Amino acid sequence: MASSHHPPSRPVGPAIIKNCGPKVEQDIRLDNTSHVEGLPELAAQDPAYNATSCNLFLCKGLQFADNPANHTQMWTAGQVVPIKVWIRIPHEGSANVSIVDTKTNTIVGGDAEADQKEFSVTVPEGLEEKCKSAGDCS
Repeated sequence: MASSHHPPSRPVGPAIIKNCGPKVEQDIRLDNTSHVEGLPELAAQDPAYNATSCNLFLCKGLQFADNPANHTQMWTAGQVVPIKVWIRIPHEGSANVSIVDTKTNTIVGGDAEADQKEFSVTVPEGLEEKCKSAGDCS
């Protein structure tokens, strides 16, 4: 599994426990490269899991409310953003980058670089209004 090294990924905290349940929080806390495809099975065993407020396939359910202010990244259209991914599993994995409208859970900036560990992406034009406030897009 992959974990973003730069920019930093969201940490676990009280909001993920509230929305996703303690089992999901513990799994991610113990291994932040946790197997995202296995999280729904784990969540299904936890009565505290709330599928409406915990989107496991958007940042593994990690909550914006748990994100420290100094981790929030602000970029401008056309800016080149370097990405570095750490893959610790013994076999190769992959990573991708998308800009997601968190209100609709839709990709608003195309997928990029599906199979590299260190690369740069350019922030697309046209997202200035949709993504103007922290937490609007991830």
